[in-house]
Formats: sequence, structure tokens, C-alpha cells
Amino acid sequence: MRRVVFVIIVIGLLATFLLAGSDSMSGQWLLKNDYKLDGVLSPTETQTVELNSHHDMFSGHYVGIDNDSDFRGNVHTARKTSVITITITDQDYYWVLCGKKVGNNRFVGTWYDVEGQSGDFELIKR
Repeated sequence: MRRVVFVIIVIGLLATFLLAGSDSMSGQWLLKNDYKLDGVLSPTETQTVELNSHHDMFSGHYVGIDNDSDFRGNVHTARKTSVITITITDQDYYWVLCGKKVGNNRFVGTWYDVEGQSGDFELIKR
């Protein structure tokens, strides 16, 4: 009997660990960015994006605009800190964002693209 209870507890803990945060990125987010890499966000663009997540990975797309760019990203959490990476692709265009979680459902960081541009960004869950 003790062995059965122990197995049930272990399975429950394992399931909790594997599924924790699995949908934390799912939903609609506002992506704000500027074109000056200085650590200060002075947004010149704000777009809505729809993300779908599984564990620490997510994918997505823009909402409400004619742009079929593909979003792929990861959120990694360790030592009480969460960091995010996002790669946005559209044929031969690549836009890479890297940042950290600074609040509940809020990430900030910097970005670079293959055209030589860079800037700051903020990602906030709607």
C-alpha cells in the first residue's frame, strides 16, 4: 500500500513539473519596439501577436495585419530569472529578439535584424 501511494505521489509531482508553465506564453501579446538600441523603449511600432506555447517553447504570428511572418521562441527560467528568445522569419528576413522577464507577463530586451537595424522591445500579455 505504501508503495502504491509513493508511486502516485511521484507521478503527480512529475506531471506537475513537466506541465508547469506549459501555456504561460499562449494568448495575445502586444509587441512594442523602437529603432534605437539604447535600453530605453520609445515605441515607434506596436503590433498584436498570437502565441501558442508548449513547455518552454512557443510559436506564433501577427494578428490584424497582412504579414505572415513566423514566430518561434523559448523562455528559460533558472535562478529566479526568466529569459526569452524570439526569432521572427519571413522568407529571407530574420529578426531576433532577446530579453528578460521584468514583471508578470512582461518581457523587455533588445533586437537585431539582417538589415543591420537594432533597437529595444517590450512584450506584454493582453
